[in-house]
Amino acid sequence: MGVGCGFAIGATGAGAVACGALAGAAANMVTYAIETKVEHKGNVSLGGMLVQGAIGAVVGMTLSAGRRRFWARFHAPGQ
Repeated sequence: MGVGCGFAIGATGAGAVACGALAGAAANMVTYAIETKVEHKGNVSLGGMLVQGAIGAVVGMTLSAGRRRFWARFHAPGQ
């Protein structure tokens, strides 16, 4: 998913942040589904799936934006 996002919307800017949000949401939703349906750690529900997706989106978006700011400190403009 990350490679596809990178090619589709670029590796910098708002596209990268949106891709981080999408990847985080997808990862959390898949993890939730596996834990509830396969490992029987609880009951699967639409509400639970949506909550996990929202949490993953926020974390993915935050990490993606933070990574961009971190690397911007070490990359001088024009290089």
